[in-house]
Amino acid sequence: MSGREGSQTPNVDCAHNPFNGTHKRFNNHGSHGYTRMGRKSRRLVVFASKRPPPPRSRCRHDMIFRRLTRFQQDMTPDSSRYQTALTQIDAANALDPNRATFGGQEFPAELIYSRRMTAWLEKIEPAASEALRLAVRCQHLRRWDIPRATFPMTRAGYHQWRTKLAFYHAERAGEILQSAGYDHALIARVQSLIRKESLKTDAEAQTLEDVACLVFLENDYVDFARKHEPEKVIDIVRKTWRKMSPCGQALALDLAKGLPETELGLVVKGIS
Repeated sequence: MSGREGSQTPNVDCAHNPFNGTHKRFNNHGSHGYTRMGRKSRRLVVFASKRPPPPRSRCRHDMIFRRLTRFQQDMTPDSSRYQTALTQIDAANALDPNRATFGGQEFPAELIYSRRMTAWLEKIEPAASEALRLAVRCQHLRRWDIPRATFPMTRAGYHQWRTKLAFYHAERAGEILQSAGYDHALIARVQSLIRKESLKTDAEAQTLEDVACLVFLENDYVDFARKHEPEKVIDIVRKTWRKMSPCGQALALDLAKGLPETELGLVVKGIS
């Protein structure tokens, strides 16, 4: 992603959170958003305005994105064990040879991704369980170890790759959590969440899915949309929309209001 998330320059020491600024990209529903929108874009705003407001306990639209360092100091049932696990997860993701940009500097891509996942979880579920927090942080744990090119470049090959990744992330997460001192029950719970085994019946798995979709929309969607045909983008938006909860959809609509006109139009078509 480009440096649009904030202007602060991050600390390159990956033993600490590199994000020192707050997100200010999508923080307002004021008239400025309307003045930049065309006719198609306004339809999205009207569509959003007709939806019933989500519960305030889950969707606090007026909350400014807190610092991404917040979870590093969060008190959990076993803060020492939790912090040990986070440190090991971040150390593993810091080995990613792929890079992502934040504040004009490059960092390991999966390290940046995992921190963004944690920040979004804090925004929509500040009272999340320890298992969910760990699963969110491990969502793409060492993802680069299994490249897309190792599977056929077909739809079936894509699904095989995603399934393989889910089990791989869960396996690597289990190793880290065991070394941090977690018991079998919590490790199994985290692994189940990473694999999203009961997406429509498990509220925490649904929250994890919402977080992943919001991170994609905020940071990767525009670049993705500009690299692919509109029909494919609309199809991806439609499938992503169906996987999200009403709360996640409401937050996605808020994010979409700040998208460029062309990419916003594809979102409108995808959710119509």
